[in-house]
Amino acid sequence: MTGPSGVNNNSNHIVFSDGKSFDINLLDQLIGQNVKGNIWAQYNSGQKGGNNNNIFDKAEIEALKNDLINSSKNGIIDSRIIGNLLSNNDFETYSQVRNEFEILMNEQNSEKEVLPFEKERNDAIKADVKKLNLSEIFRMKDKISEPLPRPEKDEPAQLQDGKTAYLETYKDYQPKDKQKYQIVKEYVRKNMAAQNSGYADPAKVEGVTKMISALSDNYGVDPEIVAGILNIESGGYQFIDHVMVHEGSKYKGVMQVDFTTIECLYADPDAWKENGQNLTKHEYAVSYDHKHYAADDARINELKMLYPEPEDLYKAIQSDVSLGVEVGIMAFKGKLSRVKGFTSRAVQQYCAGQYKVTSDTIPDRIWPVPEYRDTKV
Repeated sequence: MTGPSGVNNNSNHIVFSDGKSFDINLLDQLIGQNVKGNIWAQYNSGQKGGNNNNIFDKAEIEALKNDLINSSKNGIIDSRIIGNLLSNNDFETYSQVRNEFEILMNEQNSEKEVLPFEKERNDAIKADVKKLNLSEIFRMKDKISEPLPRPEKDEPAQLQDGKTAYLETYKDYQPKDKQKYQIVKEYVRKNMAAQNSGYADPAKVEGVTKMISALSDNYGVDPEIVAGILNIESGGYQFIDHVMVHEGSKYKGVMQVDFTTIECLYADPDAWKENGQNLTKHEYAVSYDHKHYAADDARINELKMLYPEPEDLYKAIQSDVSLGVEVGIMAFKGKLSRVKGFTSRAVQQYCAGQYKVTSDTIPDRIWPVPEYRDTKV
């Protein structure tokens, strides 16, 4: 017999959407722990009946349990809801709690994101966690959070540099539209040569074209548009620190994305209507604007697992070409959403008029904005 919203009255287990469960009574072991992080801190505030002493007490833990219970739907709790609840907590202090939720939701061991040698380590941790309670997991901090050395045999030297990793990552990509692929390849070659006294490295031309085409497939946008934006924003496919980091500028990565855009990706899409009166003008705006990026929520949730805070992703795109292109495509789709799919207007907004759609092979409109779908390389 189950109680309200997927909680068993006898064991107080909440059931996740993948069928796995978690005993919420383990959260009692947080009583007496110091409160850190935005989401966890709300249980130490007046709105949750807290005592404002920066320490969890029993009432605050019960409030957290009730929120988990009330977040469920039709007897189960969606992993995305749990992810949103935990996404902003202090990673250093509560990494073990987050890690247990991720393991139970079976998201940490994604084949797409985890390399084989990492998966082996994570599987071992998963087996250990099943035998431990929450207080014991706290004592596993070093084991769980310590970076895992990457073995050289699985990680060739060129892959250690985010500026060249795309050459290997997309080498097996096969274009779905060969005619479009050739158009993009010629565009890349021409603009790359213009920056290098007429010479364009064939390997780099092929690599950039494959990267653009593969990511465009995933996000449902025209690769010719992406090639044009990347050319302008990187100064002719120059993947160098001056372009990607650009000290003093608020725009980062090869697609020149600003931090506000990344905040929109991470924002709670419901905060503006559920708690609008308590938000700053900026917090309200990024929550409201998340709707323009919602088509990519599946990938955004994956990125939030890899980069827990917006600052982490913002820093990552400054050294990883492929990730920078991917986040730039999300940013473009946000502008596409704002202008109801009209490609010329979206491109003009993105590039401030420096690049204009003139090709007859680019669609006039992409609407509705397509959802992210991992089509695999």
